[in-house]
Amino acid sequence: MVSKPDLADDRGSGAVLMIAVLALVCFGASVGYAKAQLIVAQRHAAGAADLAALAGASATIDPCARAAAVAGANDAHLTGCAIDGADVVVEVSRPMPALTAQVLHAFRLPAAPIIARARAGQPASS
Repeated sequence: MVSKPDLADDRGSGAVLMIAVLALVCFGASVGYAKAQLIVAQRHAAGAADLAALAGASATIDPCARAAAVAGANDAHLTGCAIDGADVVVEVSRPMPALTAQVLHAFRLPAAPIIARARAGQPASS
């Protein structure tokens, strides 16, 4: 005769709980790391835009070409350049980090490129 299992026995439930907690910690760590990567990439894009605008403003011939070269040297792509009086206004983009794009894809969110804008010009003469 086969005996019925004792349903009040909770052996092994701690292991199941620890696996669930570990999975939650791993998920939280990956989301946190992806967010940190996104913040760093945004800062890099802003720096590339600033440097491109400064290079364009200091150029005497074809400021947009100079801004594009500096943006490219900083792993960014110049997506817009305009000359507004003595100022140069630039827009650069960088691709989203791979892990961040994967996390966004897991939540069915679009992974758009990171865009930054900057303006620079010659100092006003007094």
